[in-house]
Amino acid sequence: MSTELTAEQLAQLKANSGGDTIASTSLPVLNRVQLNGEVQREEDAKGNEKRVAPYWRKSVFVGKDQDAIPEKENLGTKIEVRLVKIRRKQVARDDRGATVLSTSQYSDYNQIVSVYKEGKKVAVMPANEIYSTFTDLKPRTQMEVYAIMPDGERVLFIFKGTAINAGKRPEGKPSFKQYVSALNKDGGIAFFTTKLGGVYVKDGLEFNVVTFEKGRETTTEEKLEILNWQNELDEVMRKYDENNARKDIPSTDTDSVAPELTDADMPNFTSGSTDDDTF
Repeated sequence: MSTELTAEQLAQLKANSGGDTIASTSLPVLNRVQLNGEVQREEDAKGNEKRVAPYWRKSVFVGKDQDAIPEKENLGTKIEVRLVKIRRKQVARDDRGATVLSTSQYSDYNQIVSVYKEGKKVAVMPANEIYSTFTDLKPRTQMEVYAIMPDGERVLFIFKGTAINAGKRPEGKPSFKQYVSALNKDGGIAFFTTKLGGVYVKDGLEFNVVTFEKGRETTTEEKLEILNWQNELDEVMRKYDENNARKDIPSTDTDSVAPELTDADMPNFTSGSTDDDTF
């Protein structure tokens, strides 16, 4: 560990990084990054069909109209980022991949959240009661991870399905939960960069799976940058969480209220477990 950070700063950095700390009532608008979940194919120069390697793509929301279809940017097959903060929400989708139910973002499984259905706030309840209450819709956990790109851009990564669960993953490739648990033994997500990739999996269905690998130790300057953003997020999230726990006012969670785009190309393959929020 670097000796240029005080013991208090190091402790705060570790505490701020995980999903156990509850932190404007609206979340910051950020560009979102995901692995393409659907296997794509294209023809080569000889007319033969070949499979396209899994790649990361960024959906551009910053500076765009809320209802506009976001532009997509191909970021390549591998990227190395700095993870800053882990949050969650629960989402249910129909057969086309369109969102039919979602919750406000939260940190802790016992936290009170707002529930949205067809764009309207319909309930306020603990996150751990969502699945049993809306069993017909089969909501699943979606990890929303704040991160810093190599060029310094602040973005939001979306991990779901096999990215966060151990089922249907290639041997030796930890899920996000397993990866974070291992990093916590070395200080936490802020103390190392994270290398993100993707692999092809065929298990009845064909799909691409996110891979996680510990990178280099972050520098003192990088740790301080992470700490500063964590503190900014904590203040925003504290107000946001308080607002979404109240039953007497409509939520300002525009991310949940706004109609979400169909993402059938990002299938929500699951391991069969419904207890997705236990780490």
